[in-house]
Amino acid sequence: MDAGKRQITTFLILAILALSSCTRDKAIEKIENYGNDVIYVDYNNAINTGFIVPSKYQTKSGYFEFKFEIINNTDKTTRYFYKIYYQNESYKFDEILKDGSYNPLSAENFYGSYENTDIGFRHTGDLVKGESVTVIDSIRIAGNPRAEKKYFGNPVRFMTEVPKSQIEAKILEIRSSPDWYASIVKKAENHGTSIDEQLSLNAEYIINFQKQQGNENNRWKRNVRMGEYGFLIVIAPEKTIQQIPGYIQHINLVNNGQFVNPFYYFKYGDGKNLENIELRKLEKQLHIVAKLPLSNGVWADKKNNVGEYFDTTYFSSTVNSSKELFDKAAFRVYGNYRLNDSINNVPVIADFFGKGYSMEEYEQNSMIPENKRKATVFSNSNTHGKNIKVDIDNNSILLSNPGCTEEDMRKENVGIIARHGMTYGKYTVKAKLTELLTEDYVWNGITNAIWMATESMEPWNARRICNKEGYMPFYGAGEGEQRVPQISYSEIDFEIVKAAETWPGYCYPDKKERKEPQSNIDKVMVTCTNWDMACKQPPKFHYGTQEINYQGHTFIGHRWDEWYNAVTQKTPVPDDELFKPDYYYFQIEWKPKEIIWRIGPEKDKLRVVGYINDEITSIPNNQMLMIFTQEYHYSSWWPKSPFKQENVPFPAKDMEGLIYEVTIE
Repeated sequence: MDAGKRQITTFLILAILALSSCTRDKAIEKIENYGNDVIYVDYNNAINTGFIVPSKYQTKSGYFEFKFEIINNTDKTTRYFYKIYYQNESYKFDEILKDGSYNPLSAENFYGSYENTDIGFRHTGDLVKGESVTVIDSIRIAGNPRAEKKYFGNPVRFMTEVPKSQIEAKILEIRSSPDWYASIVKKAENHGTSIDEQLSLNAEYIINFQKQQGNENNRWKRNVRMGEYGFLIVIAPEKTIQQIPGYIQHINLVNNGQFVNPFYYFKYGDGKNLENIELRKLEKQLHIVAKLPLSNGVWADKKNNVGEYFDTTYFSSTVNSSKELFDKAAFRVYGNYRLNDSINNVPVIADFFGKGYSMEEYEQNSMIPENKRKATVFSNSNTHGKNIKVDIDNNSILLSNPGCTEEDMRKENVGIIARHGMTYGKYTVKAKLTELLTEDYVWNGITNAIWMATESMEPWNARRICNKEGYMPFYGAGEGEQRVPQISYSEIDFEIVKAAETWPGYCYPDKKERKEPQSNIDKVMVTCTNWDMACKQPPKFHYGTQEINYQGHTFIGHRWDEWYNAVTQKTPVPDDELFKPDYYYFQIEWKPKEIIWRIGPEKDKLRVVGYINDEITSIPNNQMLMIFTQEYHYSSWWPKSPFKQENVPFPAKDMEGLIYEVTIE
C-alpha cells in the first residue's frame, strides 16, 4: 500500500471512531479473553466462596476482559470515566412498569459491577483534543454483588470434633437454663431423638459455631444466577459523571431506602438524558450453566438434618464425612423430617418386581386385623455408602430403599440434597428412579420426589414481604395461626405417587364428585406443587380447584383451604413411561413470575405437565436447594388414593434409583 492510500485509510478509521464516539448506544463485539457463549460454573471451593465466574481456572486472569477505545471528540482537554455493569437477563423483572415508571421489583434482579463496591467510575486520565486511548478493563461475576450486609456473617468452615469435656460443660450450661433446656426437650421430641443425644448435638454445634464467629461477605447467600447475562459499559466525560447519583455509581448505596437498578437508570431513567454519555452493550452473549459434579461424592455430616447419627460402617472414598468431601461434594445426605405418627402396617414382605405382587394379594393382606400388624414409623436411611453410592466412572449417584427381612421390617426413606443454593433457573434432571407399580398395578408405597426447598430459615433468606395478610408462619401451619409479613420457607415439587387424579367433590366449584377414570389403573400422578405459604397477594389466589391455561393446555390447581400452604396440580402418566426406560427427564423452570414443570424421554422432547404464575400463587424469590428422595408417604396426604400405605407390604429387595445428570441453566 502506498503512503497516500495509507493516509486515506487511517483518516477513514479515525473518522469512523470519532463518529462512533458521538453515538449513544453501541454494541460490544465480544469478551476479549473468552470466546464461547456458554461457561460452566466451577465448583472448586464454591462451598466457601459461592460461585465465581470465571474462576481462576477458566481464564488466564480469572476475569472477563473488555477492550474498548475512548476518543476525546471535544475542543478541549477532557478526562473520561467508564464503568462496567452486568445483569442476569434470563431471570429478571422488567426495569419499567407498563406506564414507563421504575419497577421496584427490578432491584431484585441479579446485577453487579466491580466486586469492590467502593470503586465507582474509573478514568482515563486527561486526553487532549482528538486523543484516543485503548482501555482494557476486567470484571467477574460473584455472589452478593451489592455487598448487602444481611448476607454477611460467619464463614463456612468444616466443623471439627469437640473434646468431650467441652461438650459436657456446655450441656451443664444448657441444663441450668430452664427455657433453654425446655427448647432442647421439644427439639428432641420433634426429631425423634433422646434428650441426652439432642443435648450433645446442640452443645457440639454451639461450640463449633462460636469458633466461627466472623463478619465476612458470604457471597454464597446470594449466589450467582444461572442463565444469560448482558454487559453495559458506560463512558462519559468528567462533567457528566458528576451528574450521576452516588447510588448508581456505587451499587451498594440506596436511594430513599431502596436500591435502584443501574440498567433502568441508563436505559429509561434520568441517565438516558445525560449529555455526552455513551453506552456500549453486550446483550445475552454469555450463558452461565451449572452442571453438578455427581462424581465429586456425597458428603455425610456426622448427623443428618433431622438430628440422627449416621452408621459409618459403609462409608467409602465418595460417601463420608471427611473435610475433603466437605470442600468438594455437590450433594450431602438428606433425611426427611420424621413425624411421630406411626401406621399399623401389614406384617408382609413382598418381592414387588421379582415374581411380582398382585392386586388379589394386596386385597387379601388388607384384611389382616390391626392387632396382628406392625407399628411402623417411616425412618431415614442410615447406612450411607450402602444405600447411597457414587459411580465415578459414570458420574452418577445411586439411591436405594433397603429390602427387608422378617427380623427387620422397615419403610426407610433415602435422599440427597444439593449444597449450593440458587434463586431461579431451569433445573433439568436425567434419572432412572424406582418403578412404583407392580405388573398387576399395585403400588409399592414409594413416592419419587425431585424438588427444591429453602436453603435456610434464617432472616437473610427471607422471601419478599407478602402485602396481603401475610404468610402462614411455618410449614404446616393452619387455621388459627397468626400470619406474618415474611417467612424464609419455600418449596417447589415434583412428587410422583400412586394417587387419584381427581379431588374430592367439594373442592370443585360445582361441588360434584368426579369418578376416577378406569384408564388410570396403570398410571401414577405427576404432581406439581408450589409452597406459597398461603400468601393472598396474588389477584387470583383461591382455594378449592381453579383452572389455568398455558400453551393450549388446561391445568387444575388445588388448595385445600385459605390457610393451606401450597397449590398442587396433577397429571396422570403411565408408570412404565416414567420408570421402565433406562432414563427419563424431569425439568422445573423457576422464573420470577411463573413456574413450569416438564417431563420427557429426551431433553429436547419435553412436554409441560404443570404451570402456575404470579396471578395465582406467590412465586418464591429466595435461595433453594435441589433434593432427590425416594420416600414413603401417608395415604391421608393424597385423599381418594386407591391404595393405603398401611396395606402396602415391606419390600423384599432394594428399590433403586439412579441420578445421571443435573443441569441448571
